[in-house]
Amino acid sequence: IVVAALGWRLRDIGFGPSRTGYRRALALWCGVPIAVYVAALALGHGTLGALVHRTMIDVFRNGFAEEILFRGIVLRLTASAFGLSAGNVVQALLFGCWHLGADLRDVGGNPALALLDGIATQSLFGYVMGLLTLRTGNVVVAGVVHALADAAQALR
Repeated sequence: IVVAALGWRLRDIGFGPSRTGYRRALALWCGVPIAVYVAALALGHGTLGALVHRTMIDVFRNGFAEEILFRGIVLRLTASAFGLSAGNVVQALLFGCWHLGADLRDVGGNPALALLDGIATQSLFGYVMGLLTLRTGNVVVAGVVHALADAAQALR
């Protein structure tokens, strides 16, 4: 709805053709969460069925939804306003702030620690996903990596 209201096409938010090298970037960035999957399964932290189920949930709930919002829409707006590099930093900081509620649960309710954790880890992740989107020209690549990373994190 937002995309249509702004008069954009899906291509404008990263659903167009990818740049050369996107397959290599996808393989490289998916390697880490897949290694976590293999290690978790080897250590008995879940089953393959549970892992596939969790990944599918993350594909539709977090991975792609957040990538479309932050790297598709917000990154496009912030890059237009501030330039590519600064726009990526701004969207990453907004992404970190978006996760403060979730981080509060993860740090035993300590708001100061949640703020540091949210800004440091989630903003860094958002920044890297922004770089991945900018380099590949396609938000789908970051969506796949994001979904796999979320599912791997759930195994801890």
